[in-house]
Amino acid sequence: MKKELKLKETEGNSAVYVDECSFRAESFRSYTYAPKGETVLGLISSQKHHTTSTITARIDSVFTAHSLLE
Repeated sequence: MKKELKLKETEGNSAVYVDECSFRAESFRSYTYAPKGETVLGLISSQKHHTTSTITARIDSVFTAHSLLE
């Protein structure tokens, strides 16, 4: 696989790396940390199973084709 990739790169082609990542709005930490004496305030979504996915492509050192899907 690495040999094929090197061959394509010598021909002037670039590899495209694609990754997908998901996160949920209702995800939260049950514990948190703050400086002594400070209160941590935050909101927790009441919606269930609301997931957002992001898809990103990287060509050389440039990130491109950012997409958010709900």
